[in-house]
Amino acid sequence: MGINLHTKYATDNPCYRAKKYIKPKGIMIHSTATPGVMADRFYELWNKASYTKACVHAFVDDTKVLQILPWNMRGWHCGASGNDTHIGIEICEPAGFTYINNQMSGYDVKKQEVYFRKVFERAVNLCVYLCKEYGLTEKDILCHSEGYKKGIASNHADVMHWFVKHGEDMDSFRQAVKKELEGGNEVVKELYMSVNGKDIEINAIHKDGKNYIEVRGLEVAGFKVGYNADTKLVTLDNDVKKLPMTVNGKKTTVESININGHNFCPIRSVASTVGFEVDYKNGRVVVKTE
Repeated sequence: MGINLHTKYATDNPCYRAKKYIKPKGIMIHSTATPGVMADRFYELWNKASYTKACVHAFVDDTKVLQILPWNMRGWHCGASGNDTHIGIEICEPAGFTYINNQMSGYDVKKQEVYFRKVFERAVNLCVYLCKEYGLTEKDILCHSEGYKKGIASNHADVMHWFVKHGEDMDSFRQAVKKELEGGNEVVKELYMSVNGKDIEINAIHKDGKNYIEVRGLEVAGFKVGYNADTKLVTLDNDVKKLPMTVNGKKTTVESININGHNFCPIRSVASTVGFEVDYKNGRVVVKTE
């Protein structure tokens, strides 16, 4: 499933405007306690100068991860010193129940299982991605309630009031992250690009300081992409290898990683091979092919 990472900073939120930064030493998992409100709606509610209550780094729902703060910006997510050290992730809770006396009332575990598995997996993959970005391990991940017990967060029950209903807890969550980290699999995310002034999204992975974009995805940038049955690489085992390519009739090779049958190549390597310009501006890849 990957992450499906969308970035849209809450620039009107006072937390963003404070412009304070941290060196992330961990990840704190929260859940919203607001049934049925998904990531995009939270952005609308929180991206206001008047919203002084909180700001997290990202929301996770069953369709996407919506990043609303830079990962290294100090968030307002746990009400204590954990804001100085941890990236805060909020998992959106599904509709169909209410809270009574801080307890989930009318929550149908069987009905909500599909939704829960989607957000659980997406949150795991996001943590894998962040661990690789900041040199963290599964041991550096905790939830809000665990943060309270450690004295670095306010007194909240999340996410243990919810996960246990589906037979999960933070130990199983950390084990899932550990499994993915040890497996060596790269996490596929959505990379925003501006191609000749037009904004597009393309599947990408980040590895060893480089952004790799999916070769097939270059079709959205106006390229015709095909594969020669005689030269197509079937298995690359997640190692950087050379992918044979034919560019305008000329044979060449480009670094490549294969993820689940899809070839990914570094943006700059593709640019120099194919002959287009690439740059980065305000965190976005800017490509000129004309």
